[in-house]
Amino acid sequence: MTVLGVPRERAPVTVDRLGNTGSAGLFTALHSTLAEGALLPGDTYVLAGIGAGFQWGSLCLRHA
Repeated sequence: MTVLGVPRERAPVTVDRLGNTGSAGLFTALHSTLAEGALLPGDTYVLAGIGAGFQWGSLCLRHA
């Protein structure tokens, strides 16, 4: 299954190990991906999150 054309295995998941970390989940997923060497120079990465109180944010970055 894909979401937005991205295979599920390319989407990091941390909730199974860390539980609900709220908005920090974005950064733990980014850290996890970097630590595993799965984010390579030139790759584009999209972060999006929503939290209690309808706070939301998104970021699109390219790893230099």
